[in-house]
Amino acid sequence: MTVDKGTTIDSEIIVGADGVNSTLARNMGLRARGVEKGVCILQEFEVDEKIMDEYFKKSRHCYVHSRFKTAAGYGWVFPKKEHLNIGFGIIRMDKNQQQKLNLLTCYQDYITLLKQENLIPQHLKETPVKGGALLTHPLEKTFTDRFLLVGDAAGFINPLSGEGIYYAMSSGQIAAEVIAEALEKNQTRQEFLSQYQTRWQNDFGKDIDLILKVVKRGSMEYAETVFKIASKDPVLTDLMMGVITGQFSVQQYKWKIVRRFFYSSLKNRFHLLK
Repeated sequence: MTVDKGTTIDSEIIVGADGVNSTLARNMGLRARGVEKGVCILQEFEVDEKIMDEYFKKSRHCYVHSRFKTAAGYGWVFPKKEHLNIGFGIIRMDKNQQQKLNLLTCYQDYITLLKQENLIPQHLKETPVKGGALLTHPLEKTFTDRFLLVGDAAGFINPLSGEGIYYAMSSGQIAAEVIAEALEKNQTRQEFLSQYQTRWQNDFGKDIDLILKVVKRGSMEYAETVFKIASKDPVLTDLMMGVITGQFSVQQYKWKIVRRFFYSSLKNRFHLLK
């Protein structure tokens, strides 16, 4: 729908779903300027299915490389049926690192490394380079009078990977349920709408909080060690990739992941002693 300048529309409740740079979030006073963001750059290449089978098998296995060029982020290679998604993202960046790192240069060096290791086809068709940004954590408040924030606009992302599709869909559903109840009861003030935040926190907020704690406490060296151990254990790899991609709830699977990690760590140590 196109709205001409000066046109006004009345609504009982507004839902802010206008992305990571949400104008609505700022205008409603829920987000200050200069909020911390992660950044990424990526390309999606069209690749013949036979070549995809050669490099990534029928299972379409993917690659995740942590701490490339000491950056607090990761590079990825995600194969699809006939397309290859390759990207490089930095989730956290301090001011000193920001001055030294050029994201495009890091990405180009990452592509070069992948080709040197023969992990991707040597010749890929030219395709536009895309960039993106995301909030590194949910906003403190995602509601006010007659207003709710969902998805990227609210900062609902997986702090490990930047993935946010599940959180966007789930927050949208929760918002719809709360709005239906609010309209039925004619209660559109923030006192009633505050239950939206309570519900998303109970649904996926605990997962985000737990991952944030792990990310903040763990050093990048430790993260690299975890990836190395996981790379030798298919079960642990599947569990971690499930969390990274949002398929598994970290709250639900955390002890299973911990037990498997200790098992793999001990197995790796015994192997090194032989």
